[in-house]
Amino acid sequence: MSTERVQEMRPVGKRVLLEKDDAPETSEGGILLPSDSREQPLEARVLAIGDAVTLVSKDDMVIFPSFAGTTFSISNREVIVLDEDDIMLVLREVVDDD
Repeated sequence: MSTERVQEMRPVGKRVLLEKDDAPETSEGGILLPSDSREQPLEARVLAIGDAVTLVSKDDMVIFPSFAGTTFSISNREVIVLDEDDIMLVLREVVDDD
């Protein structure tokens, strides 16, 4: 009988855990791009927040500087941990009543 372990990821302090969107694998002209030449995505979804975070909430979409924070892979997911202060924008949907 196998038991699968699930890891809970919880940032500490003012850190935020994000899941980045994948960078495009091909250019607009259809050229296959190697992974190290793709632009780093600047938009990501907040997966979890530390106990001192005040500006964002879980599931917010945020914009952050490329190469900010620390990127790693866990459970086949590409995630990034960065300080709340590195977040430049919070994207929220606005309903237009017009």
